[in-house]
Amino acid sequence: FPPNTVAAHFFGHRYAKAKESPRDLLTYHTGVLLEWDHGKFTTVVELAYQYGMGGYGGKSNWIEDRDAKPMPGLFAAMPGDLKAPWKTNRHEIRLIDHPAKNLREFEAFMKKYEGPKGRFIDPQIKYSGDVKISMRSQDAIMQFIVNYSVRDITYSEEFHNCQSFASDFFRFLCDTEAEPYHPVKILYTPRTDLFLYAHENYEDNMGLKWIDIQKLKERTESMRNFVQENSPDMRNYVKESAEGLNNLFQKGLKALTSGNIRWS
Repeated sequence: FPPNTVAAHFFGHRYAKAKESPRDLLTYHTGVLLEWDHGKFTTVVELAYQYGMGGYGGKSNWIEDRDAKPMPGLFAAMPGDLKAPWKTNRHEIRLIDHPAKNLREFEAFMKKYEGPKGRFIDPQIKYSGDVKISMRSQDAIMQFIVNYSVRDITYSEEFHNCQSFASDFFRFLCDTEAEPYHPVKILYTPRTDLFLYAHENYEDNMGLKWIDIQKLKERTESMRNFVQENSPDMRNYVKESAEGLNNLFQKGLKALTSGNIRWS
């Protein structure tokens, strides 16, 4: 019988850099760690650029031999179809089995590689909880993730990214509140329903119809006010992101009014 997942942990970290910019200080990568009833290993679940793992040569932070020469074992094991240039407007959801048997061992792994010359800065467990859904087998978890991924195949720094996925996945598994790190949380809209429904029954898989433009504008204004009031160092980040964010708003508005849901 396939194993059942019994606990989930929402983790986050910044990427290791010798010198962090104001934007780097706000940018957290997140995922969900799954514990299984067999207690033999855990599984890291994360959303990132499509073909990112293959495009980066299989250099996953979650494997010990990430920097092995001529290549890490993960890249050697990957089929050729997954080795391609990454796409920044599409995503993939990765499930990587980790030798840590529980949360304590996983935290020790992150601690081992913490620091500007390591892999992680400020690694932390944001939320932890028991898995409460009734269908919690490995097969069921895989089907839920496929449903979620195919229903919205896009990647967006503002709306559909590692943090929105981790928040949705943790909420879905543990039936509790979870939200991204600030400022991403201002633009976050939970979409846990995407895990449940068979993706082949839907034509819309480009992720635009769910956008509430008015709410988005209100949240963006809230984020702008937060930046102005709390941290002058964040203004550079907002200035850099403003043009791309505005273009995305306009794209969404055009699609919603025309009925065209495809991204260019």
